[in-house]
Amino acid sequence: MLEQMRRSAPDLRYVAMALCLCVTTSAQGQAKPYDPAEPKFAYHIDEVARAGGLDPLRSHSNAKIWREIRLWEGFGLFAPEQLLRIVESPHGVRGTHLFWWSPNDPESEAAADRDTNLISNAELFASLRRGYGCQLFRRTAGFEMCEATLPRGQSWKRILEQLDSLGLATLPDESQLTPRGGIGLDGFTLVVEIRDRQRYRAYSYWSPVPDASQQEVRTAAAILQVMNMAGARDQ
Repeated sequence: MLEQMRRSAPDLRYVAMALCLCVTTSAQGQAKPYDPAEPKFAYHIDEVARAGGLDPLRSHSNAKIWREIRLWEGFGLFAPEQLLRIVESPHGVRGTHLFWWSPNDPESEAAADRDTNLISNAELFASLRRGYGCQLFRRTAGFEMCEATLPRGQSWKRILEQLDSLGLATLPDESQLTPRGGIGLDGFTLVVEIRDRQRYRAYSYWSPVPDASQQEVRTAAAILQVMNMAGARDQ
């Protein structure tokens, strides 16, 4: 199943247009030791969450919700970045797959349209519409965003079951592994946030790959693959 998903998952590695901001964010994300009560890149995550109409998960609890999961992928040198949010409640399982990227000024957008080596934001959004049925485009002062739609055959309940089967709730932070995981400036980071009625917990992995030597890193790569497939169409 996962091998099939890896072959069919759309490529999300676009060239970023905000290099300096991304490098600064990566450096800030590594400045503090691991704290399960605060996600890596917390400032940026909070900023994006609010732009998407969400409260930060670590400061938000709802007695009507059994569990909420937020998977973040990004904080590196590419666009778009993404958030997969799944909420489990007495009413069932629902979710959102949100993509976001930095807006371009008109001059930069026009230059990207003319240069075949660059991808304009309009082209990026068109690609997400084809690959993920992305709709509900929105623009804020700092971000452009769209939401994927699930095609026939996918459901949020099944996506949650896949994540649970991988041990999403019990995976340790990469810093707790031996040898300890690292960070770089040309990759990305997977950040996982989980809140249930009792507690909140966050952990992260930098650029996890399916052929890593450590099982935990391979599991993080599998989690990322499930995330990438949510809403994905055949290419």
